[in-house]
Amino acid sequence: METPAENWLVSYADMMTLLLYLFVILYAMAVLNQGKVKQTLESFYNTFSSGTRISLFDTSDIGGVPMSGTQSDNGSPTYDQVDKYVKDSNLEGKVSVKKQSNGISLELQEKILFDPGSATIKPENIGVLDKISVLLKSLPNNIIVEGYTDNRPINSGYYQSNWELSSDRAVKILRYFTDEKGLKPEKFQVAGYGEYKPIADNNTPEGRQKNRRVDIIIVENNKDNGQ
Repeated sequence: METPAENWLVSYADMMTLLLYLFVILYAMAVLNQGKVKQTLESFYNTFSSGTRISLFDTSDIGGVPMSGTQSDNGSPTYDQVDKYVKDSNLEGKVSVKKQSNGISLELQEKILFDPGSATIKPENIGVLDKISVLLKSLPNNIIVEGYTDNRPINSGYYQSNWELSSDRAVKILRYFTDEKGLKPEKFQVAGYGEYKPIADNNTPEGRQKNRRVDIIIVENNKDNGQ
């Protein structure tokens, strides 16, 4: 039988056990392994729960991804996650989030980043790429940067065709991400499609404006991007 003088040992043992679990959780967070953190939390809950689950934090934010919600089964971000990041970063009206067969696309119209016939990024809108780079840096996915134009012949003496212009714009964005923001070059591919993959009617000014764009595609894991 326990004596009153020995009752403090029970509390002391409980406290040490709780501290042990705390350190395990902190270690799992430190190595940025979301699965280990969730597994540890479940074990902690199953061991000590009195029937009411207490959420200490949202484990979906562990691992450096600046979005809430859960990722898809293959580890890629979901459309809702990316769309929420765009809205939370005040990029609406500058970046359009679209689903594609090989992943999720961040579409930027030409006027956001470039002057007509130019592949020089506008300094006043460089912040758009800065915010996108934060998202891309937090993800393990490969990235494809694709450039597109309308069907009007190019008037600039520097570029011989829309192929060169669309390709150079994609490369300039890639180089900004890798050279200025420190993203890993091996994650990236570029493609220039010129005027040959329009999404709108090139016979109207509105259609041509929509066709002059750059797509930054977050490639879905385990998808063949066809490059």
